[in-house]
Amino acid sequence: MVKKSKTDMKSDVRVHYNSSKPAEVGALAYILQVTSIICSSRAGEALPHEAWHVMQQA
Repeated sequence: MVKKSKTDMKSDVRVHYNSSKPAEVGALAYILQVTSIICSSRAGEALPHEAWHVMQQA
């Protein structure tokens, strides 16, 4: 799946840590336009889950 994806997780996706934005929508983390993962300070376990969604949507 990773090799067939159009998204290069190392360079195309940015992770924004310790954001207050996820709490505004009742989440630990969320994807923004498939190019950013926005994480709250408690989102450590959610990051792999959100990264998988990025790969699915790419």
